[in-house]
Amino acid sequence: MDTSWGLALSGGVARGIAHIGVLKALKEAGIEFGYVCGTSSGSLVATLYAAGVSVEDMEDIALQTHWRDLLKITVSRRGLIELGHLQELLAKLTSITDFSQVKIPLAIVACNITNGKKVVLRQGPLAAALQASCAIPAIFRPVRIEDQLLVDGALVENTPAKTCRELGAKHVMAVDVSGFWPSGKEPSSVVDVMVNTVQILAAQKNEEETKHADIVLRPDVRDLGPMDLDAAETFIARGYQCASDYLRKNQ
Repeated sequence: MDTSWGLALSGGVARGIAHIGVLKALKEAGIEFGYVCGTSSGSLVATLYAAGVSVEDMEDIALQTHWRDLLKITVSRRGLIELGHLQELLAKLTSITDFSQVKIPLAIVACNITNGKKVVLRQGPLAAALQASCAIPAIFRPVRIEDQLLVDGALVENTPAKTCRELGAKHVMAVDVSGFWPSGKEPSSVVDVMVNTVQILAAQKNEEETKHADIVLRPDVRDLGPMDLDAAETFIARGYQCASDYLRKNQ
Protein backbone atom coordinates (compact mmCIF):
# COMPACT_ATOMS: atom_id res chain seq x y z
CA MET A 1 0.00 0.00 0.00
CA ASP A 2 1.53 3.32 -1.08
CA THR A 3 0.87 6.94 -0.24
CA SER A 4 -1.78 7.28 -2.93
CA TRP A 5 -4.02 5.63 -0.33
CA GLY A 6 -6.16 7.64 2.03
CA LEU A 7 -7.43 6.75 5.49
CA ALA A 8 -10.98 7.66 6.54
CA LEU A 9 -11.74 7.43 10.26
CA SER A 10 -15.34 7.40 11.44
CA GLY A 11 -16.90 8.95 14.49
CA GLY A 12 -18.22 6.92 17.37
CA VAL A 13 -17.48 8.98 20.51
CA ALA A 14 -15.40 6.73 22.82
CA ARG A 15 -15.39 4.02 20.17
CA GLY A 16 -13.06 6.26 18.17
CA ILE A 17 -10.24 5.18 20.47
CA ALA A 18 -10.28 1.87 18.53
CA HIS A 19 -8.71 3.76 15.60
CA ILE A 20 -5.46 3.86 17.56
CA GLY A 21 -5.33 0.07 17.70
CA VAL A 22 -5.94 -0.13 13.95
CA LEU A 23 -3.09 2.30 13.30
CA LYS A 24 -0.82 0.31 15.60
CA ALA A 25 -1.30 -2.88 13.57
CA LEU A 26 -0.93 -1.04 10.26
CA LYS A 27 2.27 0.63 11.40
CA GLU A 28 3.75 -2.73 12.41
CA ALA A 29 3.01 -3.92 8.88
CA GLY A 30 4.79 -0.90 7.41
CA ILE A 31 1.61 0.64 5.98
CA GLU A 32 1.41 4.41 5.65
CA PHE A 33 -1.12 6.77 4.11
CA GLY A 34 -0.79 9.90 2.01
CA TYR A 35 -4.16 11.39 3.00
CA VAL A 36 -6.32 11.24 6.10
CA CYS A 37 -9.86 12.35 6.91
CA GLY A 38 -11.83 12.14 10.12
CA THR A 39 -15.28 12.78 11.51
CA SER A 40 -16.15 13.45 15.15
CA SER A 41 -13.88 11.37 17.42
CA GLY A 42 -12.18 10.01 14.29
CA SER A 43 -11.10 13.56 13.50
CA LEU A 44 -8.91 13.68 16.60
CA VAL A 45 -6.98 10.52 15.66
CA ALA A 46 -6.80 11.70 12.04
CA THR A 47 -5.33 15.02 13.17
CA LEU A 48 -2.70 13.37 15.34
CA TYR A 49 -1.74 11.08 12.45
CA ALA A 50 -1.47 14.01 10.03
CA ALA A 51 0.64 15.90 12.57
CA GLY A 52 3.13 13.04 12.69
CA VAL A 53 2.35 11.94 16.25
CA SER A 54 3.53 8.37 16.84
CA VAL A 55 1.04 5.61 17.49
CA GLU A 56 2.85 4.91 20.76
CA ASP A 57 2.21 8.46 21.93
CA MET A 58 -1.42 8.25 20.86
CA GLU A 59 -1.82 5.05 22.84
CA ASP A 60 -0.15 6.54 25.91
CA ILE A 61 -2.36 9.62 25.90
CA ALA A 62 -5.50 7.52 25.37
CA LEU A 63 -4.66 5.36 28.37
CA GLN A 64 -3.59 8.23 30.62
CA THR A 65 -6.15 10.92 29.82
CA HIS A 66 -9.27 11.34 31.90
CA TRP A 67 -11.43 12.26 28.92
CA ARG A 68 -13.94 14.18 30.97
CA ASP A 69 -11.12 16.59 31.81
CA LEU A 70 -11.34 17.83 28.21
CA LEU A 71 -14.85 19.11 28.86
CA LYS A 72 -15.72 22.61 29.94
CA ILE A 73 -19.16 23.41 31.31
CA THR A 74 -20.64 26.50 29.68
CA VAL A 75 -23.81 28.53 30.04
CA SER A 76 -25.32 28.71 26.57
CA ARG A 77 -28.74 28.33 25.00
CA ARG A 78 -27.17 26.15 22.31
CA GLY A 79 -25.31 23.59 24.40
CA LEU A 80 -24.05 22.90 27.91
CA ILE A 81 -20.53 21.64 27.24
CA GLU A 82 -17.58 22.44 25.01
CA LEU A 83 -14.35 20.63 24.38
CA GLY A 84 -12.52 23.55 25.90
CA HIS A 85 -9.24 21.81 26.61
CA LEU A 86 -8.48 20.22 23.24
CA GLN A 87 -5.72 22.73 22.63
CA GLU A 88 -3.96 21.54 25.78
CA LEU A 89 -4.28 17.91 24.65
CA LEU A 90 -2.77 18.73 21.26
CA ALA A 91 0.04 20.64 22.96
CA LYS A 92 0.99 17.53 24.95
CA LEU A 93 1.64 15.64 21.73
CA THR A 94 2.66 18.10 19.04
CA SER A 95 3.59 21.71 18.37
CA ILE A 96 1.34 21.71 15.29
CA THR A 97 -1.75 23.88 15.80
CA ASP A 98 -2.90 24.78 12.27
CA PHE A 99 -3.88 22.88 9.13
CA SER A 100 -1.06 24.61 7.26
CA GLN A 101 1.48 22.78 9.44
CA VAL A 102 0.33 19.17 9.06
CA LYS A 103 2.66 16.68 7.38
CA ILE A 104 0.08 15.07 5.08
CA PRO A 105 -3.23 16.39 3.65
CA LEU A 106 -5.95 16.39 6.30
CA ALA A 107 -9.69 17.02 6.13
CA ILE A 108 -12.16 17.20 9.02
CA VAL A 109 -15.91 16.84 8.49
CA ALA A 110 -18.49 18.94 10.34
CA CYS A 111 -22.14 19.86 9.80
CA ASN A 112 -23.54 23.35 9.32
CA ILE A 113 -26.43 23.32 11.80
CA THR A 114 -28.09 26.23 9.99
CA ASN A 115 -28.65 24.45 6.67
CA GLY A 116 -27.68 20.83 7.33
CA LYS A 117 -24.86 20.79 4.78
CA LYS A 118 -21.53 19.02 5.06
CA VAL A 119 -18.58 21.29 5.74
CA VAL A 120 -15.06 20.04 5.02
CA LEU A 121 -12.50 21.89 7.11
CA ARG A 122 -9.00 22.16 5.65
CA GLN A 123 -7.60 25.41 6.96
CA GLY A 124 -7.29 27.39 10.16
CA PRO A 125 -6.77 26.31 13.79
CA LEU A 126 -6.97 22.56 14.35
CA ALA A 127 -8.52 22.79 17.82
CA ALA A 128 -11.53 24.74 16.53
CA ALA A 129 -12.08 22.25 13.70
CA LEU A 130 -11.94 19.34 16.15
CA GLN A 131 -14.36 21.04 18.52
CA ALA A 132 -16.78 21.56 15.65
CA SER A 133 -16.59 18.01 14.29
CA CYS A 134 -17.17 16.54 17.78
CA ALA A 135 -19.97 18.90 18.86
CA ILE A 136 -22.92 16.57 19.48
CA PRO A 137 -26.05 18.77 19.14
CA ALA A 138 -27.78 19.93 22.34
CA ILE A 139 -24.90 18.62 24.46
CA PHE A 140 -21.91 20.45 23.04
CA ARG A 141 -22.06 24.09 22.11
CA PRO A 142 -21.84 24.63 18.33
CA VAL A 143 -18.59 26.14 17.08
CA ARG A 144 -18.56 29.20 14.88
CA ILE A 145 -15.91 29.15 12.17
CA GLU A 146 -16.05 32.21 9.96
CA ASP A 147 -19.74 32.62 9.06
CA GLN A 148 -20.77 29.01 9.77
CA LEU A 149 -22.19 27.49 12.96
CA LEU A 150 -20.89 23.92 13.07
CA VAL A 151 -21.76 20.70 14.92
CA ASP A 152 -20.95 16.99 14.84
CA GLY A 153 -19.95 15.78 11.38
CA ALA A 154 -21.55 12.39 12.07
CA LEU A 155 -24.86 13.95 11.04
CA VAL A 156 -23.71 14.33 7.44
CA GLU A 157 -20.80 11.90 6.83
CA ASN A 158 -19.75 9.73 9.71
CA THR A 159 -17.36 7.61 7.64
CA PRO A 160 -15.65 10.18 5.37
CA ALA A 161 -14.45 7.90 2.57
CA LYS A 162 -15.93 10.14 -0.14
CA THR A 163 -14.25 13.20 1.37
CA CYS A 164 -10.96 11.28 1.40
CA ARG A 165 -11.24 10.68 -2.35
CA GLU A 166 -12.10 14.34 -2.89
CA LEU A 167 -8.97 15.22 -0.92
CA GLY A 168 -6.90 13.40 -3.55
CA ALA A 169 -6.65 9.76 -2.49
CA LYS A 170 -6.83 7.22 -5.34
CA HIS A 171 -7.75 4.43 -2.95
CA VAL A 172 -9.34 4.57 0.49
CA MET A 173 -9.25 2.42 3.60
CA ALA A 174 -12.15 3.29 5.91
CA VAL A 175 -12.29 2.38 9.57
CA ASP A 176 -15.86 2.30 10.84
CA VAL A 177 -16.34 2.09 14.60
CA SER A 178 -20.07 2.82 14.49
CA GLY A 179 -21.42 0.04 12.28
CA PHE A 180 -22.35 -2.37 15.06
CA TRP A 181 -25.43 -0.68 16.44
CA PRO A 182 -27.07 -0.73 18.91
CA SER A 183 -24.80 -1.59 21.82
CA GLY A 184 -27.67 -3.13 23.78
CA LYS A 185 -27.14 -0.76 26.69
CA GLU A 186 -30.03 1.40 27.81
CA PRO A 187 -29.24 5.12 28.02
CA SER A 188 -29.00 6.29 31.60
CA SER A 189 -28.92 10.06 31.09
CA VAL A 190 -29.97 12.77 28.66
CA VAL A 191 -26.37 12.78 27.38
CA ASP A 192 -26.61 9.07 26.56
CA VAL A 193 -29.93 9.65 24.78
CA MET A 194 -28.49 12.40 22.58
CA VAL A 195 -25.30 10.43 21.82
CA ASN A 196 -27.33 7.37 20.90
CA THR A 197 -29.59 9.47 18.66
CA VAL A 198 -26.68 10.83 16.64
CA GLN A 199 -25.08 7.38 16.41
CA ILE A 200 -28.32 5.76 15.19
CA LEU A 201 -28.71 8.42 12.50
CA ALA A 202 -25.09 7.93 11.46
CA ALA A 203 -25.43 4.16 11.32
CA GLN A 204 -28.40 4.41 8.97
CA LYS A 205 -26.21 6.13 6.34
CA ASN A 206 -23.20 3.96 6.98
CA GLU A 207 -23.57 1.44 4.17
CA GLU A 208 -23.85 4.17 1.55
CA GLU A 209 -20.84 6.04 2.91
CA THR A 210 -18.55 3.02 2.99
CA LYS A 211 -19.25 2.24 -0.68
CA HIS A 212 -16.67 4.92 -1.46
CA ALA A 213 -13.92 2.88 0.25
CA ASP A 214 -11.83 0.09 -1.26
CA ILE A 215 -11.27 -1.51 2.14
CA VAL A 216 -13.51 -1.23 5.21
CA LEU A 217 -12.37 -2.32 8.65
CA ARG A 218 -14.96 -2.64 11.41
CA PRO A 219 -13.53 -3.32 14.87
CA ASP A 220 -15.96 -5.37 16.93
CA VAL A 221 -16.98 -2.95 19.66
CA ARG A 222 -20.66 -3.90 19.75
CA ASP A 223 -20.55 -4.72 23.46
CA LEU A 224 -19.02 -1.34 24.32
CA GLY A 225 -21.10 1.81 24.38
CA PRO A 226 -20.11 5.10 22.74
CA MET A 227 -19.80 6.66 26.19
CA ASP A 228 -17.51 3.98 27.68
CA LEU A 229 -14.71 6.51 28.01
CA ASP A 230 -12.83 4.42 30.57
CA ALA A 231 -12.48 1.40 28.27
CA ALA A 232 -9.55 2.79 26.24
CA GLU A 233 -7.39 -0.31 26.62
CA THR A 234 -10.18 -2.55 25.36
CA PHE A 235 -11.01 -0.27 22.44
CA ILE A 236 -7.35 -0.20 21.35
CA ALA A 237 -7.11 -3.99 21.62
CA ARG A 238 -10.24 -4.47 19.49
CA GLY A 239 -8.94 -2.11 16.81
CA TYR A 240 -5.58 -3.86 16.78
CA GLN A 241 -7.24 -7.29 16.48
CA CYS A 242 -9.45 -6.17 13.61
CA ALA A 243 -6.56 -4.78 11.54
CA SER A 244 -4.30 -7.72 12.38
CA ASP A 245 -6.96 -10.20 11.23
CA TYR A 246 -7.39 -8.31 7.97
CA LEU A 247 -3.64 -8.21 7.30
CA ARG A 248 -3.22 -11.87 8.08
CA LYS A 249 -5.92 -12.80 5.56
CA ASN A 250 -4.88 -10.39 2.81
CA GLN A 251 -1.08 -10.20 2.81
